Amino acid sequence: MEVKYIKIIPETWHRWPSFRLDIRGCHIYPEVTAVPELVPSLCPELLNEPDLTTNCPSACPDGLLCNGEECVDPVDCSCVIDGKIFQVSDRVEDHACRQCDCALGGRSVCADKKCPPCKEDERSSLGTNCECKCEKCSDDEVLCPTSHECIPKKRWCDDIVDCPDDETNCPITTEIPVTPVG
Repeated sequence: MEVKYIKIIPETWHRWPSFRLDIRGCHIYPEVTAVPELVPSLCPELLNEPDLTTNCPSACPDGLLCNGEECVDPVDCSCVIDGKIFQVSDRVEDHACRQCDCALGGRSVCADKKCPPCKEDERSSLGTNCECKCEKCSDDEVLCPTSHECIPKKRWCDDIVDCPDDETNCPITTEIPVTPVG
């Protein structure tokens, strides 16, 4: 063991002297020169998509990132939506029927799909293929005009707010106290 300093401390002088050595200072370790592993610099949304980076070069020049196929300026990075690569300004629908735009810098910006308005007594919903459709509430439900959701009739005007409109304009019932005669 190589060290810079030691401290010798006498412990006993009886018969044979005994000493304790305390190591002081820093250990001397051999210098190790690490060879940096070349890892391609990836666009942000490709970092968790190793299957989409197989065509990337082994490394990109300083200031550039791999978009799945080539080194590009970070502003031109592509987006990944549902395991597929899309370019800046592309608009796609994801598996959850959200509309996603690929913004500059390779950032997906997704929002719930907006359907056109339905008739006053109908609400819009998304079908299995993300198509918009208008439907009426079932016979035992009431359509909440503000939020366009169906609320069971038994929960309408029950003193618990289920939607913005279900507790407005409700009939008020008051009990008249009965006083005993006597």
